[in-house]
Amino acid sequence: MRFLIRLLYIIAGIIIILSAIFYFFPPSEYFGVKEPSFETFDVSATQQEGLIYALVVDMDDDHSVTKSSVLSGKDPILVLREQGKEENDQQAERFFFNDMSSLMQYDDNGDQWITVADDIFPRLELMTILSPGNHNYVSLTRSGIEAIVKASDGRIAYVVMRDGSRRDVRLLQLRVQDLQ
Repeated sequence: MRFLIRLLYIIAGIIIILSAIFYFFPPSEYFGVKEPSFETFDVSATQQEGLIYALVVDMDDDHSVTKSSVLSGKDPILVLREQGKEENDQQAERFFFNDMSSLMQYDDNGDQWITVADDIFPRLELMTILSPGNHNYVSLTRSGIEAIVKASDGRIAYVVMRDGSRRDVRLLQLRVQDLQ
């Protein structure tokens, strides 16, 4: 009888310890469950205020990504088009990536490259600001981008162009009202 009581105490202790472990370290972090961590922003909304972080591609290759280069249309923002919507659908909701890890979670084969081999690639677009409230969306393929690579040399990332050249990807803080 004492053996059964001790066994029940041991089992209860194990359950409590496992509960605490799973509370502080959710299993989704270890079993590959993809939970989106990008910021949702409907670019047609007019009432939102605040700041966002966005991944910006230095398309003009001047090694400078600034708020003015984004707002002037020189450097586009990397966005994710709503699933099930077509590339030229201006009404589709777009999402900004607020850091590189939020994009790399979609790297299906784990090679630190986002390419056509990854399911997300066809939904990735470059958003160029033409004027306040007027945006243009172009797929990565039509932009000449073949891959987005997580850099290991101190940069956040870079894109590989069809001709083999590279363009930096930078994280930039922007005001939502500037994008509307």
